[in-house]
Amino acid sequence: MKIAERYQLDPEETLENIRYARGYTVEHLIALLNFAAAMMMESPHSLLIIDSIMAVFRNDYTGRG
Repeated sequence: MKIAERYQLDPEETLENIRYARGYTVEHLIALLNFAAAMMMESPHSLLIIDSIMAVFRNDYTGRG
């Protein structure tokens, strides 16, 4: 909210424009990415951030070296 206020944006409106999802498995992450791609085609989104994308792969594919 502080960032929105710093740029003279309405904090509530800014928060309404933020989407958040967490992928728990590789399959779930891929489904979320497909959903995000479809969402970005329907309405303008400017930024996609993926934090720790390798974590689900490490978890799902442990020991496959």
